[in-house]
Amino acid sequence: MTERGSHDALRWTIRRLLPRTRRARVWLLVGLAVLTLALLGPVFTLLGQGFDVIAWLAGPVLGSAAGRLAFLNVALLVTLLILRPRLRAHLAARRRDELCARHRSALELRCRGAAGAETALLRVLRHAPRESIGPPFLVAQAGLALASCRLARGDRRSATALLDALDLRTAPLEIVRSAAQLEAMLATVDDPARLDRALARFPHDASILREARRLALERGGPAAAAALQLRVVEAALPCERVAERARLAELFAAAGMLALAQPDGGLAAAEALLEQAERADRDAPATALLAGDLAARRQATGQALRDWARAATTEAWQRIIATLDGLPEALGSAELVDALRREAALVIVARDALRRGDAARAHRAVRVLLRRTGPSEAVDALLAFVERETQVDGMASRRDGR
Repeated sequence: MTERGSHDALRWTIRRLLPRTRRARVWLLVGLAVLTLALLGPVFTLLGQGFDVIAWLAGPVLGSAAGRLAFLNVALLVTLLILRPRLRAHLAARRRDELCARHRSALELRCRGAAGAETALLRVLRHAPRESIGPPFLVAQAGLALASCRLARGDRRSATALLDALDLRTAPLEIVRSAAQLEAMLATVDDPARLDRALARFPHDASILREARRLALERGGPAAAAALQLRVVEAALPCERVAERARLAELFAAAGMLALAQPDGGLAAAEALLEQAERADRDAPATALLAGDLAARRQATGQALRDWARAATTEAWQRIIATLDGLPEALGSAELVDALRREAALVIVARDALRRGDAARAHRAVRVLLRRTGPSEAVDALLAFVERETQVDGMASRRDGR
């Protein structure tokens, strides 16, 4: 039988033994109370005799002012001794709450990047008790935050000293992970042991793998960094994988650019790297830029222009303009629209019209571009320039008419 079942059985038994009427139950309870008091009579007698002895002994003491004062002091001392553990616990709780509040405030300043973050963290570490009155991980967390602050402002030596001085044996796993991430950030090409320790402890942490990618980029170039970036993509959060895949495509494209720049012309290696970049992120600007360079190397000018227009970066536009300027014959508007995106073609049409002195044609092209793409800083600047050139041409024509 369970404990609750035994209680229910006892309650049922007592109810069966009690009288059924309420008046009979009251008289039964009164009788039991009188019987109890009668049995406790000797006890009350002994208590009264004890109080009489205490009054006989304390009478001479309480009869004088000095005795009453001494009795009051002794009573106060005994009361404080009895309450001492509770008072110590209350003060410790107050100090712990104050320390935790300072710690949270310092971490908030650190997250916001405020100027007083280091001072607040130093105050927390200075007032942190040695007997661990607060959470056991408070000192480690504050030390990590302070080391991160000093690393952010470039004081690598101080950050290293703070990290090495931390005791993480009893720290939670997340704080140990944060320490490993900071250790990976402190790793350099000359001192890769820190990164090796962090990777051995957390081999699938995305932040540590990003630091490994940084060192690989410094030591082995984009190809080595791309090999590590594959692990970063696998370890990243789902919301970060799009950006990491774009970064992977950039690294493959950078490796492809280096292959194209080799004296032997590494065309096959560049094509293989382009395939890998397209598998990572086909729409990345770096992928389109490498595809355009490969098309230009194969003398496919139209395809190169389309790929560069798809990239739509400053380097891509420089390549487009250099290629158009290097053509033996200027492309017409229809050919430009076929080779480039319509918006890009309108920019080129406006540029060529200005170079030929046809400001009205350039103004029409920019107006169409403004209707198709909407206002932007670049389009507004181009429109202002074309309008200024149109006004200059108008003034010049009026002077010629006069």
